[in-house]
Amino acid sequence: MKRYFTKQLDHSDKKLFLELEEQDIDVLVNMNGIVYCKGIDDIYNYDYDNSGSDTNLHYKDISKGMFADVDLFQIDALSGLDCGFADDEGYLISEMIATMKQKGRSCEELETFEAFQYWDGSNWEMIFLTYYDDDTGWEEETEIFQEMLLVDSDKYDFYIERHYKLADGREATETQSFYQGSLPQIEIKE
Repeated sequence: MKRYFTKQLDHSDKKLFLELEEQDIDVLVNMNGIVYCKGIDDIYNYDYDNSGSDTNLHYKDISKGMFADVDLFQIDALSGLDCGFADDEGYLISEMIATMKQKGRSCEELETFEAFQYWDGSNWEMIFLTYYDDDTGWEEETEIFQEMLLVDSDKYDFYIERHYKLADGREATETQSFYQGSLPQIEIKE
């Protein structure tokens, strides 16, 4: 099933326009401030992020893991385990297991967000379609566009226009520039 997203452009009737297949949308979890292990039985296979970074992991890749806030642990102890020079490794591992059992969360309890990654011709770009409670500017408008019918198209030197008839009778024009990195735009005629 396709999903459609738009983002209003400043000082214009046009909107940026994304027509995405469900498998093109990544469901992600931001790992900033989170300790993650694949499971209590696999406590040696853990990771954490305390750097304020924007590390995002795919939900499907970590859905069976255990999570806890990094401030529940001693960061120096985690660093020592990472580098292999912890003096009391057995104790630290048992403390990690106890903390994960008491205060750990499953992946279902973490907040997720949706993003779309694409190659713009020279770099990988990521568009946040949803991001927790923040307004990304992108609105899902699948109901409006899912039954649109392509009526005509025109190709010019630097772009192509596709003309659609929407289910409610309105007309829409999608403009796709041939310039590298540009996103399609759409304008609905009232």
